[in-house]
Amino acid sequence: SVQTFATIGYGGMAPATTYGHVLVTLEAFVGMMSIALGTGIVFAKFSRPRALIKFSTKMVVHVRNGRRVLEFRLANQRRGSLSDASMKVNVVYDEVTSEGLPMRRSRPLELERAHMPVLALAWNLIHVLDEHSPLHELGRENFAERMVGVVALFSAHDDTLVETVRARQFYQSQDLEFDCRFVDMISRKDDGVMVIDHGLLDVLQPLAEVAKADLAEP
Repeated sequence: SVQTFATIGYGGMAPATTYGHVLVTLEAFVGMMSIALGTGIVFAKFSRPRALIKFSTKMVVHVRNGRRVLEFRLANQRRGSLSDASMKVNVVYDEVTSEGLPMRRSRPLELERAHMPVLALAWNLIHVLDEHSPLHELGRENFAERMVGVVALFSAHDDTLVETVRARQFYQSQDLEFDCRFVDMISRKDDGVMVIDHGLLDVLQPLAEVAKADLAEP
């Protein structure tokens, strides 16, 4: 049976009865099918392209260029870059119809920059909380009522595998922080090379500390 399943064929043993021939036929069929299916599953598992994109665990609301914005970011954890990267963001919220029926809705959030030709290091996604935003009146006191969560859908082109890679993240209301901003995770070496510190992806800095640091600078 081992020689038949593995298609080794040492030649030292052979079926001598009708029952043996039937059994060997079944074992040969099962053995070849097992190898074929196992090879296909392993290849499909390891050849599937992965985005290797890590999202920040928090979203922040702060003032940027005189406007209130909702912001989160992601980092590219690949050795190479991705091309034609795009992001779609939708807010999920509950509402009650005029007939008193509760319903869960989803509306898109417009981003300042929803497309990036080449994604090499990181990407900050910013939604302006203006009068056109579904979250225009979002504040500390009502954010749990205004939103159930935010769904972020990322897609890009992997030039190495010539495949489209995708990633997604769901932010809940408790993942929202106010009056904070992300610490810069990209720096430049003396030779001009830009580097990224992935350990700073989720590090936040209160705006009060930022204002003190700006006043302390000469």
